[in-house]
Amino acid sequence: GWSQVVLQSIFLLLPSWFRFWQCVRRYRDTKQRFPHLVNAGKYASTLLVAVTNALRRAKNFDYHQHKLENPFLYLWILMSLFSSTYKMIWDLKMDWGFFDKNAGENRFLREQIVYPRKIYYYISIVLNVILRYVWIINVFIHFNSLFGEFSDIIGFSFALIEIFRRFIWNYFRLENEHLTNCGQFRAVRDISIRPTPKLIKNSRTTQQTEEDEQLTTNGIPLTIINDSQHSSRLTRRKTNAEEFIEEINPILTINKNENYSFDDQIDSMA
Repeated sequence: GWSQVVLQSIFLLLPSWFRFWQCVRRYRDTKQRFPHLVNAGKYASTLLVAVTNALRRAKNFDYHQHKLENPFLYLWILMSLFSSTYKMIWDLKMDWGFFDKNAGENRFLREQIVYPRKIYYYISIVLNVILRYVWIINVFIHFNSLFGEFSDIIGFSFALIEIFRRFIWNYFRLENEHLTNCGQFRAVRDISIRPTPKLIKNSRTTQQTEEDEQLTTNGIPLTIINDSQHSSRLTRRKTNAEEFIEEINPILTINKNENYSFDDQIDSMA
């Protein structure tokens, strides 16, 4: 009934709804129409697919004997084709960075790639295109009442297929982000962990300076004090424990002397 269709449609709408407004928010913060508003358009197309699909399913009760006369059927197919094509182009061009004009030897890919064999990329492209249009099976199910009994199982199978597609998508999306900073989440494009010769030289100079300024012997720091003849001599710096003992020694000595005088008085009285 209508209640079941509405409830399911709401759950289908929510993820794209949140992502749509996230893209709008990024546009408001950066004032960059591309890619944020274009990305928002992708999620808007998903919202339209969910709405037209809900209307198609709800109207199926009225056109049960004449399914071809359901006007929302053709609207749903049109919006689904548009949305799938939109998403597929965004996947390959924006998320994965493929079909770069400066790809060079990496034909149809990008200038830099991480994985050693190009065949991985080409297979992933083909799989992504196929899995983006796998929903077309739903069109044939719409006209076949036999498969309508298994609509829940088929819907669950489509969800598993989408998880698999997204699993593959993640690898190349993260690779593209690491290589090109396409999402602009880093202040710099390249983050190198390999030390450069200049960095090594500066590190050695700093280390030598620190060794000249402060030496240690058995964990006790030594300070360098230059005398009047500019000769260096080493003196041991007192530790915190030694300074504490020096401060408390006079107090202990006074208390000890007072105890001795008190004992002498007792002895004399005895």
